[in-house]
Amino acid sequence: MEWSKVSRGDVVAYLLPKDERTIYIKRVVGLPGERVQMVGGVLHINGVPVCRKRLDDAVLQNYGDKPRPVRQWLETLPGGRRHRILDEVDNGFLDNTAEYTVPAGTIS
Repeated sequence: MEWSKVSRGDVVAYLLPKDERTIYIKRVVGLPGERVQMVGGVLHINGVPVCRKRLDDAVLQNYGDKPRPVRQWLETLPGGRRHRILDEVDNGFLDNTAEYTVPAGTIS
């Protein structure tokens, strides 16, 4: 896939050059020049929180030896692309991040 054809909301899979054994699967939320940040577990793009709607809990079937409920949200990115988001941990280490500006020629 060419980077120039990747759009906000797309899901991409890739290998890091230093680790050719692990496949990373990520969704594109930020475009070149935009600022992205997690604040209180909510994605912010250019200082604006992304719209989220609470859904019924999802159930992880093969986590340990019994099913486990986990909070689920429907997140709508600018432009209308939607993803179901699972939130396993309250106040996790990635729930509050520094603001990051996506460099030209890249995506985040």
